[in-house]
Amino acid sequence: MFSVGVQSDPLYMPAITLSESGAFNYGGYRSAQIESFIAQLRAEDDPALRIALATQVQEQVQADTPNIYLATPPLITAFRQGRVSGFTPNPNDLYLVTAELALGE
Repeated sequence: MFSVGVQSDPLYMPAITLSESGAFNYGGYRSAQIESFIAQLRAEDDPALRIALATQVQEQVQADTPNIYLATPPLITAFRQGRVSGFTPNPNDLYLVTAELALGE
């Protein structure tokens, strides 16, 4: 599964991959705790609280271990030197847009 787009929202990936109704919850993972965290993320506007909730989602999924990945496709991301700064490769996606990512002249 590849997802490129709304990564800056910590609700996006849990909602589509971990929610009982998630379009990419192929394994049928179900967790009342995760559903609660997702509902709270949908209702919360405070960035610090959203980060805390997203962290709780990650910790719960790590404890539950609903998926075991057998393989991952090789991905290469490249940018022209001097044009992009603040980029850190992320193993979970093609790229991750963060506040540190910037374009040069």
